[in-house]
Amino acid sequence: MNKNTKYILITFTALLSACSHVSQRYSASATNVEQIREIAKDVSAKISVDQFTATEKGKKSIVCRAEGAISAPDNKTFDEFIRDAITDEFRVAGVYDAKSLTKLQGNLDSIDFS
Repeated sequence: MNKNTKYILITFTALLSACSHVSQRYSASATNVEQIREIAKDVSAKISVDQFTATEKGKKSIVCRAEGAISAPDNKTFDEFIRDAITDEFRVAGVYDAKSLTKLQGNLDSIDFS
């Protein structure tokens, strides 16, 4: 293998390896948890998180010119990621009950960045 071929292979490998980014797992925000607890003081009912849907069903990545594909962790769709994040916030705040009749539902209309 000559010197030029090595440089071409190294460059090609570097370009391909920088084409995607997986976001970190979500962890509850102390600020959000405090605000949820403050709101929940006046409400005795617990909340369950019901179905979250997305207008673009199954969307797992968005493209950034500088980063390539950006995706949610654990091969989740973005609507699953958001649903799980809200559930985590409610759990940490102490207002979550999977069996509650008070249910939060949602639909992700779009996801993008600029």
